[in-house]
Amino acid sequence: MAPTSWKSLLGRLNRLPFFLLFIAGLSHVELQAHDTIAGSRHHFDNHSNNTKDNTKDNNKTSKSDSSISGDSNLDNPRGIKTLNWTRESINRVLTAGYPESFGTFAFTRRQNPEYQSINGNNCVKANYLAFDIDDNFAFDIDEKIQLKLLVKSSNSNSLVYGYDRHGRADANATVSLDNTRENLNDNQLFWLSLDLDRARFINRGIGGTDFVLTTLETMLPLAELGPKTQTTFTLCDIKITRPQPNQTQTSRQTITFKFIDHNTDSKTPVRLGIYNSRGSSVLASESAVPIKYYEREVKHLNLKSYFAPYQYWPHANRYFVYSDGEYQVELSAGTYTIIATKGPEYKIAQKEITVSAGKPINQIVEIDMKRWINLPEKGWFSGDVHIHMQRGQKDHRSIFSILKAEDIHVSNLLEMTNTEQTHFRQFAMGEKGKIQIDNNAIVPGTEGPRTAHRGHILALNVANTLLASEQYFLYHKYLAFYQQQNALTGYAHVGSGEFNAAWGLALDAPFGLVDFVEIMQANRLRTKLWYELLNLGFRISPAAGSDFPYFDQPGAVRSYVKIENTTEKSKPFLSTQKWFDGLKRGRTLITNGPFIQLSVNNNEPGSILEITDQSPLKIEGKVSINSDFDSIDRLELIRCGKVIKTITPDTADNKTQLSLNYQLSTRDSGWIALRAYGKNYTFAHTGAVYLKNHSALSACKNQASATIATMMTRLDQMENSTVSLSKELEFWESEKIKNLYSQQLPLLKKRINMARDFYRHLQSQIKPPL
Repeated sequence: MAPTSWKSLLGRLNRLPFFLLFIAGLSHVELQAHDTIAGSRHHFDNHSNNTKDNTKDNNKTSKSDSSISGDSNLDNPRGIKTLNWTRESINRVLTAGYPESFGTFAFTRRQNPEYQSINGNNCVKANYLAFDIDDNFAFDIDEKIQLKLLVKSSNSNSLVYGYDRHGRADANATVSLDNTRENLNDNQLFWLSLDLDRARFINRGIGGTDFVLTTLETMLPLAELGPKTQTTFTLCDIKITRPQPNQTQTSRQTITFKFIDHNTDSKTPVRLGIYNSRGSSVLASESAVPIKYYEREVKHLNLKSYFAPYQYWPHANRYFVYSDGEYQVELSAGTYTIIATKGPEYKIAQKEITVSAGKPINQIVEIDMKRWINLPEKGWFSGDVHIHMQRGQKDHRSIFSILKAEDIHVSNLLEMTNTEQTHFRQFAMGEKGKIQIDNNAIVPGTEGPRTAHRGHILALNVANTLLASEQYFLYHKYLAFYQQQNALTGYAHVGSGEFNAAWGLALDAPFGLVDFVEIMQANRLRTKLWYELLNLGFRISPAAGSDFPYFDQPGAVRSYVKIENTTEKSKPFLSTQKWFDGLKRGRTLITNGPFIQLSVNNNEPGSILEITDQSPLKIEGKVSINSDFDSIDRLELIRCGKVIKTITPDTADNKTQLSLNYQLSTRDSGWIALRAYGKNYTFAHTGAVYLKNHSALSACKNQASATIATMMTRLDQMENSTVSLSKELEFWESEKIKNLYSQQLPLLKKRINMARDFYRHLQSQIKPPL
């Protein structure tokens, strides 16, 4: 609830601890009269079951690396729909409201599919189509496949195709249609030929498909498109041929891999890749750990590589599986590369093996998993604040294997809401839904409300959830509801430029409703909005979340929290409550690799120091990194959002650690933190150490006035804006959003006016230093 006076509110201010890349430009969605994506939940569940039961295999391996489990309880957050349109050798054609596969996606000006009749041909117009090839025609092949597409001459200027290919997880290319359709009128059709080199077809695409078609225009941000640029294509026929079928079969040997933790001498879960001499990933075996991925249960995933720089993987093929510590697979004769990882605290294990032809034997290969560093022994426990994975009571074994394989100690599994639905449901909230095994814990939470209009909020460690569409734009009611449960509340995707989180933060931060901001995600570190909040004196923590499955695998980025008194029987021991308490206080480090230590007068991040005299502050810092992942480029000392000192390696050989010693003479309030960058893709940021003055403010007075003006502008923008259905991630489930916004706008405006009053009062309290 809001404080009763601005004086008490300012007191709270100083006690506070604080997508997709192309969504922002979506335009109006036209709902077609026939075969729309929008529909009932039951309607979608029925479609999700019209898929093959991929369980058979002649070699004790999964028939499909991304097989659909047939579990009718799995929901459909992407809005996958099976179309009534097939051709020879194609079992199913799918589309989705939120599609992505093989390095392709469709987000800008998304439309529902439309059937058309053109010159006697039954056609389908769409942004994105995915095709499931009949396994009796082609499954687990290594051949060139030829496609002939009958395409309408109008629509977009390009066609993008992606497919399941040997050696690559993101096999795709763009074909320009400008020259191909020259001298054709708008309603004419033409044939387009494509070759899919080294096609594999093991159902690893969206919904268990094998290749996809989309347009370059729907993959671009709206700012790069003209007002009349079309983002759809129209397909009227497709023909698939295998010019040179290869049916060779070879004998196989059974290999059992055991992954042994070097410190404990016991088996340990890992993320695993096995690749043959041609760079192909070996088909996932029955012993691969299944993982719930959107509406499916899969065994093979890939490290996504949409936007450089990509997270490191020591092989060009980025497909992997999870193992619970022992992995049995049948391999043909040949040479194989084995890669096993356990997150940034472990060294990467790599091994080459040769499998010989001849009499079958059961070969056992042990792989040693060595630590680079043991951060729990130093009191630091890792966490991921943003994971989506539907969870039933029987799912814990596989989920814990995955989380242990990534070495994540606190995994926040979040439900996800829109105005109509809840996705990624957890079987229970609160203590009943919280499960801990040794030093690994699953804690339920929620992401919602979620609107493109004013951001996505996160609530961690919640006892009960709230979904009230009549209050969906009144975020403060949700945030207060969760804080009353002692849950942590914050904003997701902060700084990404999507979903208007900047507006939401300008409105909610003044009322003490924001504990943290998720500023590290998708291999990006976005600090601008967080720095603005710190500069105003808000004590808000940084957080990192993978947002699996929308972005990366769990733990790709992580929040470390420093916990005191963490030993039990001389071993590190995780207390989840202390972890959340530490996150709220800002005793944090967010990273995708580097480990930073910061001390200001022997005080760590999250501490509050009172500036009482002119004695200089003694600032000490250190950054180190696992050399298997990256090397250090620089370490930066940040004061009120500005770099005041940079340390770089002094020699070519000293690239895995840097130290900083600095003395700062100041009588001004503000904050201090450390930031580090690797040479390639890694980075890290500490929480802030707060410097307060005699009035208990930790605001940066030189920056505060300009930042207050920025916040006021954002409030004006929010008040005068309109809601766009098409910008909602699940637009097919958000048809009521405009009416809901209109109904709730008067109360929202009252809240905006209260925030304006706060900023005016804050401005009167902050005077720039002389």
